Amino acid sequence: MNLNKFILPVNHELTREKVAQHIRSNHERRDEDTFYMYGGVGDPVLWLSIMQAYKEKINKRIKINIPRGSESIPLMYSKRSFDDIEYIENSLDSIKFQERKIELKINELIAHHMYYGDIQVNNYTLISCLSGLSNIDMIKCILGLPLYVSPIGPLPLSKSILEAAKIFQENNLPAGKTILLAPLAKSYPCRLPKTWFENIINLLNDEGFVVVSNISNKAAFSSEDDINNEEKFNGAIPIKLPIDLVIPFAELCGNFLGIRSGLCDLLAFSNVKKIIIYPEPDETSAQFEWVRSVAHYWSLRRNFNSEKTSEYLVSENTNIGEAIISDFKIKL
Repeated sequence: MNLNKFILPVNHELTREKVAQHIRSNHERRDEDTFYMYGGVGDPVLWLSIMQAYKEKINKRIKINIPRGSESIPLMYSKRSFDDIEYIENSLDSIKFQERKIELKINELIAHHMYYGDIQVNNYTLISCLSGLSNIDMIKCILGLPLYVSPIGPLPLSKSILEAAKIFQENNLPAGKTILLAPLAKSYPCRLPKTWFENIINLLNDEGFVVVSNISNKAAFSSEDDINNEEKFNGAIPIKLPIDLVIPFAELCGNFLGIRSGLCDLLAFSNVKKIIIYPEPDETSAQFEWVRSVAHYWSLRRNFNSEKTSEYLVSENTNIGEAIISDFKIKL
């Protein structure tokens, strides 16, 4: 089902602005100037895309704290959304950091979709879904910003652009006719069987597209065997892309197909035709309605007003191969 055609029931007594005001009133601004980021991709992109407006609002220097090795995303926003970066390198501090046990001072905030200081996240996520707020709207509210504030995108470094072009050329990939596939997402609650994607790959190959499968996200695999099996994805060329190369590589490909993940947030502003898949469980599952609500809350189009983006709610029995081919051909 096309996500844009699926209408989530909205409680009209909970208008977007009413909910926004309620969130703001329950999270009194303290002009935080230090943000803790736990790595990953989606959360840093979401927060950093809004923090430039916040930085201008409070007119103070902004510092972010992240684990060493997780700086790829922040560096694409450096000097726009923050001024200083501090790395967590001490092993004990790193453990506390990853377990969300950092003791926050009055001017500090955890920049993560599950931790908003004293806010009851699950309750706010629920009323946000019912009122039509998106995840990025929630962040605007947490930071005391109006809902009309527009997010900004990451800017790949020059060296990343050159390295992505080198990998693209080494694999003899056709520009504009290659599809970057991201079939797994660590944080998404549902998965699709490998055969579902292989059927799509076969259809795309028949239409003249070359498919490359991003296998860099080892955290999304349950074991080393899964990684090895993924490299044998029938009809797709396995590619290991460091996160800083994803945007320039995808723009050379021209097309992206993947399950909703932080990678989608990273590509939201890119000049790439994007098809985002939201797997959903069987209608009899207790998670069914919840997954549909989450899909709206995390919708790439709603969070970033992302152009060239189609989004689909699918189960393992859903056949959307022809719709995917049609969407990719529109750009050609």
